[in-house]
Amino acid sequence: MKQYRKSKIIHTPASVGGYVIDLLAMLFVLTVIIAANQNSHSVSDMLYAIFPYAVPTFLLREWLASKLS
Repeated sequence: MKQYRKSKIIHTPASVGGYVIDLLAMLFVLTVIIAANQNSHSVSDMLYAIFPYAVPTFLLREWLASKLS
């Protein structure tokens, strides 16, 4: 069973498993955003703190989606 379906640019969830993977990725990045927001003094500080976690997380999500589609 396919977890994702290919759209023009990204993969979209096609089943509950795909939505669970997306939800876990978003919860992880949301946790990082909350932690970075508590320790940052400016928007650029927060972006620098989020970048090393958010980009690999969504790249991993897209890689998994390409393998599961």
